[in-house]
Amino acid sequence: EQLDQFLQANMNFTLQQRPFQGLLNISSDMISSGDIFFMQARGATDALIMYGTGSRASHTTIALRNSSGLFILQSNEDGIHALSWNDWYTGLASDT
Repeated sequence: EQLDQFLQANMNFTLQQRPFQGLLNISSDMISSGDIFFMQARGATDALIMYGTGSRASHTTIALRNSSGLFILQSNEDGIHALSWNDWYTGLASDT
């Protein structure tokens, strides 16, 4: 696949295909403001982000806890978004 060839040729990196075994059971009580989640995906934009940043992650998010609860902040082409922990985590499960 072209994505794998690009990452190997330009970053000496190969994405490993692994069977999905489910999301980790992470309790929101374990998360503090400033905690970061790194993710990896297999799309052309994801490869460009990895190449441009020199990272193995194609997407990052950060946790913010305030009096209203726990939120996950992330950005995309539409701007910066704050999702409740439950909405974000549920979204991950539906994306898999």
